[in-house]
Amino acid sequence: MSAGPMVVGGAPGLGAVVRPLDLLRQDRERARGLMLDSPHSQPLRERIAQLRQARLSAIRGGGRPGPPADPASPPPSASPVSGVTMERITNPTPINTRIVPPLSQVRVQDREPIPGQSYNVVFVTVRNSTGRTFDARDGLAVQVTGQGPGHSYPILSGADTWDPREVFVFYFLTKEYYPLEPVQSAGFEFNFVNPRVVAIPGPSGFFQRILYDPETFPRVLDAVVVGGPGSKGRHLGLPDTSLWEIIPSNLNVIPL
Repeated sequence: MSAGPMVVGGAPGLGAVVRPLDLLRQDRERARGLMLDSPHSQPLRERIAQLRQARLSAIRGGGRPGPPADPASPPPSASPVSGVTMERITNPTPINTRIVPPLSQVRVQDREPIPGQSYNVVFVTVRNSTGRTFDARDGLAVQVTGQGPGHSYPILSGADTWDPREVFVFYFLTKEYYPLEPVQSAGFEFNFVNPRVVAIPGPSGFFQRILYDPETFPRVLDAVVVGGPGSKGRHLGLPDTSLWEIIPSNLNVIPL
């Protein structure tokens, strides 16, 4: 963890049936900065009334209420690419742990950080360890565990590509010490990994007390990834929990 500040820089709608746990989860997301208040957010009195009605519906129906309808969110779709899975790099080599800035950076939240404010940063790096170049047409997207529909962020746009052996860093900024819940299973989720794998940052993917400056943020995030406290394991033979890679799940589909 860092010893002091470092200068750095650059709801889903509720349906007809509302579950109390959904409302509590949305409130927790807003407090963690992973979810912005909707312009149609309801007053507290209405939210309390909905909670009461949801409990009554569950009691009268003899069971738990069904999932909320969200007409704004698209139905679940299959993985946009085939033959890809993901794993943490537990057997580091000079090749799979080679990280050379500048890195492609993807912020996985829509709340804009405020210049001059102090934040903690949570991140993972992901290496493209396949023989395939991805582009915007592949529809790759990422989100953080607990973010609802509408909080899936495209990785590539326009003419961007993700080339073989290229490393991307995915991150979000937060005021909390370690905001992912549950700690042992929450992290970054990618829509192109099937079956589902969660990239858990762990202690190496966390850096404290950053004074945000959009002009210098990309360079300092690169420095945190490459030379921050969490990266020391790569040089000392210890685990670096923030290192992940996408690999072929079927070598006949995507060649190495």
